[in-house]
Amino acid sequence: MAIKINGTNTTASPGITGPDTDTGLVYGTDEVQVVTGGTTRATVDSSGRLLLGTTTEGEATADNLTIADSGHCGITLRSGTSSVGTIFFSDATSGTAEYQGYVQYDHSGNYLKWATAATERMRIDSSGNLTAYSGSTNGNYFVIRGKHSPGNDFNRSEVRFGVENNANGLGFLAFATGNNTASERMRIDSSGSVGIGTTSPSQRLSLNIGGDQTWFQIDKSRAANEPMLQLVHSAGNRSAKIRYANSDGSWSTGIDSTESFVITSGENTTGGSGTERMRIDSSGNVILGFAGNNLFFKNAFNNSESRIQCNAGSNSSNFRFLVKDSGSESETVRFQSSGGISFNGDTAAANALDDYEEGTWTPTVTNGASGVTVDASNCIYVKVGSLVTCHFEIYDATSPNNNPLDFGGLPYAPDTEGTFPVMSNSVDFPAGRTMLTG
Repeated sequence: MAIKINGTNTTASPGITGPDTDTGLVYGTDEVQVVTGGTTRATVDSSGRLLLGTTTEGEATADNLTIADSGHCGITLRSGTSSVGTIFFSDATSGTAEYQGYVQYDHSGNYLKWATAATERMRIDSSGNLTAYSGSTNGNYFVIRGKHSPGNDFNRSEVRFGVENNANGLGFLAFATGNNTASERMRIDSSGSVGIGTTSPSQRLSLNIGGDQTWFQIDKSRAANEPMLQLVHSAGNRSAKIRYANSDGSWSTGIDSTESFVITSGENTTGGSGTERMRIDSSGNVILGFAGNNLFFKNAFNNSESRIQCNAGSNSSNFRFLVKDSGSESETVRFQSSGGISFNGDTAAANALDDYEEGTWTPTVTNGASGVTVDASNCIYVKVGSLVTCHFEIYDATSPNNNPLDFGGLPYAPDTEGTFPVMSNSVDFPAGRTMLTG
Protein backbone atom coordinates (compact mmCIF):
# COMPACT_ATOMS: atom_id res chain seq x y z
CA MET A 1 0.00 0.00 0.00
CA ALA A 2 1.31 3.42 -0.94
CA ILE A 3 1.37 6.22 1.61
CA LYS A 4 0.71 9.60 0.14
CA ILE A 5 1.81 12.91 1.61
CA ASN A 6 0.14 15.17 -0.85
CA GLY A 7 -3.24 16.03 0.62
CA THR A 8 -4.48 19.43 1.53
CA ASN A 9 -4.26 18.45 5.22
CA THR A 10 -8.02 18.80 5.85
CA THR A 11 -10.56 16.27 7.05
CA ALA A 12 -11.76 15.92 3.47
CA SER A 13 -8.18 15.42 2.22
CA PRO A 14 -5.82 14.46 5.06
CA GLY A 15 -2.14 15.27 4.70
CA ILE A 16 -1.13 11.60 5.03
CA THR A 17 -3.42 9.03 3.42
CA GLY A 18 -3.45 5.64 1.88
CA PRO A 19 -5.44 4.59 -1.17
CA ASP A 20 -8.55 6.25 0.38
CA THR A 21 -8.00 9.94 0.05
CA ASP A 22 -10.45 10.97 2.81
CA THR A 23 -8.98 8.68 5.46
CA GLY A 24 -5.70 9.51 7.13
CA LEU A 25 -3.92 11.91 9.47
CA VAL A 26 -4.44 15.61 9.70
CA TYR A 27 -1.72 17.66 11.34
CA GLY A 28 -2.71 20.90 12.96
CA THR A 29 -0.96 23.29 15.30
CA ASP A 30 0.46 21.03 18.01
CA GLU A 31 -2.21 18.39 17.41
CA VAL A 32 -2.91 15.29 15.32
CA GLN A 33 -6.32 14.12 14.13
CA VAL A 34 -7.30 10.65 12.94
CA VAL A 35 -9.83 10.97 10.11
CA THR A 36 -11.98 8.29 8.45
CA GLY A 37 -14.47 8.95 5.68
CA GLY A 38 -13.74 12.65 5.91
CA THR A 39 -14.72 12.82 9.63
CA THR A 40 -12.41 13.32 12.60
CA ARG A 41 -12.59 10.27 14.88
CA ALA A 42 -9.77 10.97 17.35
CA THR A 43 -7.65 13.92 18.33
CA VAL A 44 -4.48 14.23 20.35
CA ASP A 45 -4.40 17.90 21.22
CA SER A 46 -1.58 20.18 22.24
CA SER A 47 -1.98 19.15 25.93
CA GLY A 48 -1.64 15.49 25.06
CA ARG A 49 -5.32 14.79 25.73
CA LEU A 50 -6.99 12.06 23.70
CA LEU A 51 -10.41 13.02 22.39
CA LEU A 52 -12.55 10.29 20.81
CA GLY A 53 -15.60 11.31 18.81
CA THR A 54 -15.12 14.95 19.73
CA THR A 55 -12.69 17.81 19.48
CA THR A 56 -13.80 19.28 22.82
CA GLU A 57 -12.16 18.04 26.00
CA GLY A 58 -14.14 17.07 29.11
CA GLU A 59 -14.20 18.63 32.60
CA ALA A 60 -10.80 19.90 33.69
CA THR A 61 -10.27 17.26 36.39
CA ALA A 62 -11.13 14.41 33.99
CA ASP A 63 -10.04 15.54 30.49
CA ASN A 64 -7.11 13.24 29.69
CA LEU A 65 -9.48 10.99 27.79
CA THR A 66 -12.80 12.25 26.48
CA ILE A 67 -15.19 9.94 24.61
CA ALA A 68 -18.26 11.33 22.90
CA ASP A 69 -21.07 10.05 20.70
CA SER A 70 -24.37 11.48 19.59
CA GLY A 71 -26.00 8.21 20.70
CA HIS A 72 -25.02 5.62 23.31
CA CYS A 73 -21.45 5.88 24.51
CA GLY A 74 -19.23 3.65 26.62
CA ILE A 75 -16.05 1.64 27.22
CA THR A 76 -15.79 -2.13 27.14
CA LEU A 77 -13.11 -4.05 29.06
CA ARG A 78 -13.06 -7.63 27.75
CA SER A 79 -11.11 -10.11 29.88
CA GLY A 80 -10.62 -13.84 29.88
CA THR A 81 -13.24 -16.12 31.45
CA SER A 82 -11.03 -16.69 34.52
CA SER A 83 -9.45 -13.24 34.59
CA VAL A 84 -10.34 -9.83 35.96
CA GLY A 85 -11.11 -6.48 34.42
CA THR A 86 -9.96 -3.52 36.50
CA ILE A 87 -9.81 0.25 36.63
CA PHE A 88 -7.07 1.38 39.01
CA PHE A 89 -6.70 4.76 40.67
CA SER A 90 -3.06 5.46 41.47
CA ASP A 91 -1.03 8.35 42.84
CA ALA A 92 2.46 6.81 42.55
CA THR A 93 4.44 4.33 40.47
CA SER A 94 5.13 1.65 43.06
CA GLY A 95 3.64 -0.24 45.99
CA THR A 96 -0.01 0.00 47.07
CA ALA A 97 -0.09 3.56 45.80
CA GLU A 98 -0.44 2.06 42.32
CA TYR A 99 -3.91 0.78 43.28
CA GLN A 100 -5.10 3.02 46.11
CA GLY A 101 -8.58 2.78 44.69
CA TYR A 102 -10.04 0.43 42.11
CA VAL A 103 -13.13 -1.10 40.59
CA GLN A 104 -12.69 -4.69 39.56
CA TYR A 105 -14.83 -7.40 38.00
CA ASP A 106 -13.76 -11.01 38.62
CA HIS A 107 -15.03 -13.30 35.86
CA SER A 108 -14.11 -16.50 37.70
CA GLY A 109 -16.42 -15.64 40.61
CA ASN A 110 -18.70 -13.24 38.76
CA TYR A 111 -18.52 -10.51 41.40
CA LEU A 112 -17.78 -6.79 41.29
CA LYS A 113 -15.75 -5.14 44.03
CA TRP A 114 -14.74 -1.63 45.10
CA ALA A 115 -11.62 -0.67 47.04
CA THR A 116 -10.29 2.38 48.86
CA ALA A 117 -6.88 2.80 50.54
CA ALA A 118 -5.81 -0.30 48.60
CA THR A 119 -8.37 -2.41 50.54
CA GLU A 120 -11.59 -3.97 49.29
CA ARG A 121 -14.56 -2.23 50.93
CA MET A 122 -17.65 -3.46 49.11
CA ARG A 123 -18.69 -6.33 46.82
CA ILE A 124 -21.74 -7.31 44.76
CA ASP A 125 -21.80 -11.08 44.30
CA SER A 126 -23.28 -13.14 41.48
CA SER A 127 -26.68 -13.21 43.28
CA GLY A 128 -26.83 -9.43 43.54
CA ASN A 129 -26.09 -9.35 47.29
CA LEU A 130 -24.24 -6.20 48.40
CA THR A 131 -21.64 -6.77 51.11
CA ALA A 132 -19.68 -3.96 52.76
CA TYR A 133 -16.60 -4.58 54.91
CA SER A 134 -15.87 -2.75 58.16
CA GLY A 135 -12.66 -4.47 59.17
CA SER A 136 -12.06 -7.07 61.87
CA THR A 137 -11.62 -4.79 64.91
CA ASN A 138 -14.45 -5.05 67.44
CA GLY A 139 -16.57 -1.91 67.38
CA ASN A 140 -15.71 -1.00 63.79
CA TYR A 141 -18.59 -0.39 61.43
CA PHE A 142 -19.43 0.32 57.81
CA VAL A 143 -21.53 3.47 57.39
CA ILE A 144 -24.22 4.66 55.03
CA ARG A 145 -24.29 8.36 55.80
CA GLY A 146 -26.61 11.20 54.94
CA LYS A 147 -25.56 14.80 55.46
CA HIS A 148 -26.18 18.37 54.34
CA SER A 149 -23.46 18.58 51.68
CA PRO A 150 -20.00 17.13 50.88
CA GLY A 151 -18.29 20.08 52.55
CA ASN A 152 -19.87 19.71 56.02
CA ASP A 153 -21.67 17.25 58.27
CA PHE A 154 -24.73 19.30 59.26
CA ASN A 155 -27.99 17.31 59.50
CA ARG A 156 -25.87 14.19 59.61
CA SER A 157 -27.48 10.74 59.96
CA GLU A 158 -25.98 7.26 59.67
CA VAL A 159 -26.81 3.59 59.37
CA ARG A 160 -23.96 1.56 60.82
CA PHE A 161 -23.18 -2.08 60.03
CA GLY A 162 -20.72 -3.08 62.72
CA VAL A 163 -18.52 -5.73 64.28
CA GLU A 164 -19.69 -6.70 67.76
CA ASN A 165 -17.25 -9.56 68.31
CA ASN A 166 -15.11 -10.61 65.37
CA ALA A 167 -13.79 -13.81 67.00
CA ASN A 168 -17.33 -15.11 67.53
CA GLY A 169 -18.69 -13.79 64.25
CA LEU A 170 -21.13 -11.37 65.94
CA GLY A 171 -22.35 -8.17 64.34
CA PHE A 172 -24.74 -5.29 65.04
CA LEU A 173 -26.91 -2.78 63.18
CA ALA A 174 -27.09 0.77 64.53
CA PHE A 175 -28.76 4.06 63.66
CA ALA A 176 -27.19 7.43 64.47
CA THR A 177 -28.30 11.05 64.13
CA GLY A 178 -26.85 14.39 65.09
CA ASN A 179 -25.73 17.82 64.05
CA ASN A 180 -22.17 17.84 62.71
CA THR A 181 -21.34 14.72 64.72
CA ALA A 182 -23.69 11.71 64.65
CA SER A 183 -24.45 9.90 67.91
CA GLU A 184 -25.84 6.40 68.05
CA ARG A 185 -29.56 6.39 68.94
CA MET A 186 -30.62 2.76 68.42
CA ARG A 187 -28.84 -0.58 68.10
CA ILE A 188 -29.92 -4.12 67.25
CA ASP A 189 -27.27 -6.45 68.64
CA SER A 190 -26.29 -9.94 67.54
CA SER A 191 -28.94 -11.57 69.76
CA GLY A 192 -31.74 -9.45 68.30
CA SER A 193 -32.06 -7.24 71.38
CA VAL A 194 -32.93 -3.61 70.65
CA GLY A 195 -31.35 -0.75 72.57
CA ILE A 196 -32.64 2.81 72.31
CA GLY A 197 -30.33 5.29 74.00
CA THR A 198 -27.89 2.48 74.87
CA THR A 199 -25.28 0.52 72.95
CA SER A 200 -25.57 -2.49 75.29
CA PRO A 201 -29.22 -3.60 75.52
CA SER A 202 -29.68 -5.93 78.48
CA GLN A 203 -33.28 -6.89 77.62
CA ARG A 204 -35.15 -7.63 74.41
CA LEU A 205 -36.03 -3.91 74.38
CA SER A 206 -33.90 -1.57 76.49
CA LEU A 207 -34.78 2.12 76.71
CA ASN A 208 -32.45 4.74 78.14
CA ILE A 209 -34.32 8.01 77.72
CA GLY A 210 -31.45 10.20 78.94
CA GLY A 211 -30.95 12.79 81.64
CA ASP A 212 -32.96 15.69 80.24
CA GLN A 213 -35.90 13.94 78.63
CA THR A 214 -38.82 13.07 80.94
CA TRP A 215 -41.31 11.53 78.51
CA PHE A 216 -41.55 8.36 76.53
CA GLN A 217 -44.65 8.92 74.43
CA ILE A 218 -46.79 6.92 72.02
CA ASP A 219 -48.92 9.39 70.09
CA LYS A 220 -52.23 8.85 68.39
CA SER A 221 -53.09 10.50 65.08
CA ARG A 222 -56.78 9.64 64.74
CA ALA A 223 -59.85 10.59 66.81
CA ALA A 224 -59.23 12.48 70.04
CA ASN A 225 -60.80 9.79 72.22
CA GLU A 226 -58.52 7.01 70.97
CA PRO A 227 -55.64 5.80 73.18
CA MET A 228 -52.44 7.59 74.01
CA LEU A 229 -49.87 5.99 76.29
CA GLN A 230 -47.06 7.81 78.06
CA LEU A 231 -44.22 6.71 80.30
CA VAL A 232 -43.54 9.71 82.54
CA HIS A 233 -40.47 10.20 84.70
CA SER A 234 -39.89 13.17 86.96
CA ALA A 235 -36.24 13.78 87.74
CA GLY A 236 -37.08 16.10 90.64
CA ASN A 237 -38.84 13.59 92.90
CA ARG A 238 -37.91 10.31 91.16
CA SER A 239 -41.50 9.43 90.44
CA ALA A 240 -42.53 7.55 87.30
CA LYS A 241 -45.85 6.49 85.84
CA ILE A 242 -47.66 5.14 82.80
CA ARG A 243 -50.55 7.34 81.71
CA TYR A 244 -53.38 6.81 79.21
CA ALA A 245 -55.25 9.91 78.07
CA ASN A 246 -58.01 10.94 75.71
CA SER A 247 -60.31 13.94 75.29
CA ASP A 248 -62.49 12.88 78.25
CA GLY A 249 -59.77 12.29 80.82
CA SER A 250 -57.13 9.73 81.67
CA TRP A 251 -55.80 7.23 84.16
CA SER A 252 -52.28 6.69 85.40
CA THR A 253 -50.38 4.07 87.34
CA GLY A 254 -46.88 4.26 88.75
CA ILE A 255 -44.58 5.21 91.59
CA ASP A 256 -44.97 8.61 93.27
CA SER A 257 -42.46 10.65 95.25
CA THR A 258 -43.24 8.67 98.45
CA GLU A 259 -42.22 5.40 96.70
CA SER A 260 -45.86 4.27 96.73
CA PHE A 261 -47.52 2.51 93.81
CA VAL A 262 -50.62 4.54 92.89
CA ILE A 263 -53.54 4.11 90.46
CA THR A 264 -55.40 7.32 89.58
CA SER A 265 -58.37 7.99 87.31
CA GLY A 266 -60.10 11.07 85.99
CA GLU A 267 -56.96 13.04 85.26
CA ASN A 268 -57.15 15.85 82.77
CA THR A 269 -55.49 15.53 79.37
CA THR A 270 -52.21 16.96 80.60
CA GLY A 271 -51.91 14.55 83.53
CA GLY A 272 -53.06 16.83 86.35
CA SER A 273 -55.92 16.51 88.83
CA GLY A 274 -57.61 13.09 89.04
CA THR A 275 -58.79 10.86 91.89
CA GLU A 276 -56.60 8.28 93.57
CA ARG A 277 -58.21 4.83 93.47
CA MET A 278 -55.59 2.52 94.97
CA ARG A 279 -52.24 2.85 96.71
CA ILE A 280 -49.63 0.32 97.83
CA ASP A 281 -47.28 2.26 100.06
CA SER A 282 -43.58 1.64 100.63
CA SER A 283 -44.41 -0.58 103.65
CA GLY A 284 -46.66 -2.83 101.55
CA ASN A 285 -49.96 -1.50 102.90
CA VAL A 286 -52.82 -1.57 100.37
CA ILE A 287 -55.16 1.43 100.43
CA LEU A 288 -58.31 1.32 98.28
CA GLY A 289 -60.08 4.45 97.17
CA PHE A 290 -61.82 7.24 99.09
CA ALA A 291 -65.24 7.76 100.69
CA GLY A 292 -67.94 5.69 99.02
CA ASN A 293 -65.53 3.78 96.79
CA ASN A 294 -66.13 0.11 96.11
CA LEU A 295 -64.14 -3.03 95.41
CA PHE A 296 -66.23 -5.21 93.06
CA PHE A 297 -66.02 -8.96 92.52
CA LYS A 298 -67.85 -9.82 89.32
CA ASN A 299 -68.76 -13.13 87.70
CA ALA A 300 -68.57 -12.45 83.97
CA PHE A 301 -70.39 -15.72 83.17
CA ASN A 302 -73.78 -14.71 84.55
CA ASN A 303 -73.09 -11.02 85.21
CA SER A 304 -73.62 -11.42 88.95
CA GLU A 305 -71.49 -9.45 91.34
CA SER A 306 -70.67 -8.72 94.94
CA ARG A 307 -68.77 -5.82 96.41
CA ILE A 308 -66.92 -4.57 99.45
CA GLN A 309 -67.58 -0.95 100.33
CA CYS A 310 -66.01 1.48 102.74
CA ASN A 311 -68.48 4.19 103.79
CA ALA A 312 -66.41 6.95 105.34
CA GLY A 313 -67.59 9.91 107.37
CA SER A 314 -65.56 12.80 108.67
CA ASN A 315 -64.08 10.81 111.58
CA SER A 316 -65.49 7.29 111.22
CA SER A 317 -66.17 4.60 108.62
CA ASN A 318 -68.17 1.41 108.13
CA PHE A 319 -66.91 -1.58 106.16
CA ARG A 320 -69.67 -3.45 104.31
CA PHE A 321 -70.07 -6.65 102.31
CA LEU A 322 -72.91 -6.65 99.76
CA VAL A 323 -74.21 -9.30 97.38
CA LYS A 324 -76.65 -9.18 94.49
CA ASP A 325 -79.37 -11.75 93.81
CA SER A 326 -81.70 -11.49 90.80
CA GLY A 327 -80.65 -7.91 90.28
CA SER A 328 -81.39 -6.86 93.87
CA GLU A 329 -78.47 -5.91 96.09
CA SER A 330 -78.47 -6.44 99.87
CA GLU A 331 -76.02 -5.98 102.68
CA THR A 332 -74.90 -9.19 104.40
CA VAL A 333 -72.19 -8.09 106.86
CA ARG A 334 -71.20 -4.70 108.29
CA PHE A 335 -68.17 -3.84 110.37
CA GLN A 336 -69.34 -0.81 112.30
CA SER A 337 -67.11 2.12 113.14
CA SER A 338 -67.99 1.67 116.84
CA GLY A 339 -66.42 -1.80 116.82
CA GLY A 340 -69.25 -4.29 116.25
CA ILE A 341 -70.38 -6.65 113.50
CA SER A 342 -73.98 -6.56 112.32
CA PHE A 343 -75.76 -8.73 109.78
CA ASN A 344 -78.33 -8.51 106.97
CA GLY A 345 -78.64 -4.74 106.83
CA ASP A 346 -78.98 -4.12 110.58
CA THR A 347 -77.18 -0.84 111.37
CA ALA A 348 -78.09 -0.57 115.08
CA ALA A 349 -75.01 -0.47 117.30
CA ALA A 350 -76.96 -2.19 120.11
CA ASN A 351 -77.46 -5.27 117.91
CA ALA A 352 -73.86 -5.53 116.77
CA LEU A 353 -71.71 -8.45 117.78
CA ASP A 354 -68.82 -6.77 119.47
CA ASP A 355 -67.00 -9.63 121.21
CA TYR A 356 -66.39 -13.39 121.02
CA GLU A 357 -64.09 -15.42 123.25
CA GLU A 358 -63.47 -19.02 124.33
CA GLY A 359 -61.42 -20.19 127.30
CA THR A 360 -61.11 -22.33 130.43
CA TRP A 361 -61.87 -21.51 134.05
CA THR A 362 -61.55 -23.08 137.52
CA PRO A 363 -64.71 -23.07 139.64
CA THR A 364 -64.49 -22.72 143.43
CA VAL A 365 -67.13 -23.20 146.19
CA THR A 366 -67.64 -20.21 148.47
CA ASN A 367 -70.68 -21.47 150.36
CA GLY A 368 -72.60 -24.74 150.94
CA ALA A 369 -69.49 -26.94 151.31
CA SER A 370 -65.92 -26.63 152.38
CA GLY A 371 -64.63 -27.76 148.99
CA VAL A 372 -65.21 -29.78 145.82
CA THR A 373 -63.18 -31.79 143.32
CA VAL A 374 -63.01 -30.15 139.86
CA ASP A 375 -62.50 -31.88 136.46
CA ALA A 376 -60.51 -29.07 134.77
CA SER A 377 -60.80 -30.62 131.30
CA ASN A 378 -64.55 -29.94 131.30
CA CYS A 379 -64.47 -26.40 132.69
CA ILE A 380 -64.74 -24.07 129.70
CA TYR A 381 -66.58 -20.87 128.79
CA VAL A 382 -67.83 -19.13 125.65
CA LYS A 383 -68.42 -15.37 125.54
CA VAL A 384 -70.64 -13.95 122.75
CA GLY A 385 -71.12 -10.21 123.15
CA SER A 386 -72.05 -9.68 126.84
CA LEU A 387 -73.40 -13.26 127.31
CA VAL A 388 -71.00 -15.72 128.96
CA THR A 389 -71.87 -19.42 129.10
CA CYS A 390 -69.85 -21.49 131.58
CA HIS A 391 -69.48 -25.27 131.49
CA PHE A 392 -68.06 -27.16 134.50
CA GLU A 393 -67.84 -30.55 136.26
CA ILE A 394 -67.41 -30.95 140.04
CA TYR A 395 -67.86 -33.84 142.46
CA ASP A 396 -67.10 -35.08 145.96
CA ALA A 397 -68.24 -32.03 147.91
CA THR A 398 -66.40 -31.85 151.25
CA SER A 399 -68.44 -31.18 154.43
CA PRO A 400 -71.66 -30.15 152.66
CA ASN A 401 -74.32 -28.27 154.64
CA ASN A 402 -77.87 -27.25 154.04
CA ASN A 403 -76.97 -23.85 152.55
CA PRO A 404 -77.11 -23.08 148.78
CA LEU A 405 -73.96 -23.98 146.85
CA ASP A 406 -72.21 -20.75 145.86
CA PHE A 407 -69.54 -20.71 143.11
CA GLY A 408 -66.59 -18.39 142.62
CA GLY A 409 -63.77 -18.21 140.06
CA LEU A 410 -66.00 -17.13 137.17
CA PRO A 411 -64.08 -15.92 134.07
CA TYR A 412 -65.98 -12.60 134.13
CA ALA A 413 -67.62 -10.74 136.99
CA PRO A 414 -71.43 -10.84 136.71
CA ASP A 415 -73.35 -7.60 136.27
CA THR A 416 -75.24 -8.48 139.48
CA GLU A 417 -74.71 -11.07 142.18
CA GLY A 418 -77.48 -13.50 143.04
CA THR A 419 -78.84 -16.99 142.63
CA PHE A 420 -78.81 -18.36 139.11
CA PRO A 421 -80.18 -21.62 137.72
CA VAL A 422 -77.76 -24.37 136.83
CA MET A 423 -78.57 -26.84 134.04
CA SER A 424 -77.36 -30.24 135.22
CA ASN A 425 -76.93 -33.36 133.13
CA SER A 426 -78.39 -36.72 134.13
CA VAL A 427 -75.49 -39.03 134.87
CA ASP A 428 -74.86 -42.36 136.57
CA PHE A 429 -72.88 -41.60 139.71
CA PRO A 430 -70.13 -44.06 140.65
CA ALA A 431 -70.60 -45.79 143.95
CA GLY A 432 -69.72 -43.61 146.94
CA ARG A 433 -69.46 -40.42 144.77
CA THR A 434 -71.77 -37.42 144.29
CA MET A 435 -71.25 -35.53 140.97
CA LEU A 436 -72.71 -32.32 139.50
CA THR A 437 -72.17 -31.21 135.96
CA GLY A 438 -73.58 -28.08 134.39
